[in-house]
Amino acid sequence: MILFKKIYLMFFVLLIMIGCFCVKTTDADEYEYDLAVESITVSPEIPAVNQNCIVTIKIKNNGTKNLYSTLGLTTYNYNFDNFSKTKLTSPFPSLGNPVLSGQYFYYTFAGYFTKEGESVLSFTVDVNNDMGEGDEDNNLISKTINIVKAGQVDISVE
Repeated sequence: MILFKKIYLMFFVLLIMIGCFCVKTTDADEYEYDLAVESITVSPEIPAVNQNCIVTIKIKNNGTKNLYSTLGLTTYNYNFDNFSKTKLTSPFPSLGNPVLSGQYFYYTFAGYFTKEGESVLSFTVDVNNDMGEGDEDNNLISKTINIVKAGQVDISVE
């Protein structure tokens, strides 16, 4: 019986030692958390000065873990040239409403542009790197749009 216990103990220790050497770190481990800002859209596509419009930022939970809190989502920065914001809708993940891995979420800015000409729209999520993402380089997006004079919008139906 004592011999059996010694053999069992040696076998158990050997398994632990083998297990320690077999642990492998993969690239996926580095990307447990990753937010990827994918697009900026404006509706209407060519807004006029003082015309109500919506600017939508589309972001993907590109990591392998679901998001259950707003960590990293409340530290964002946006700069929309000559844009007056009237309303903001932002994501609010929770235990009951998670953003699943691979799922998209949106920031929606309602407002209007105050000046005609080119306007650069830029948005950055997780500005303070609170989330500890595997790839911080995909947190920023910029887009240039053209704002026209009020009354200059050409509406046609084809």
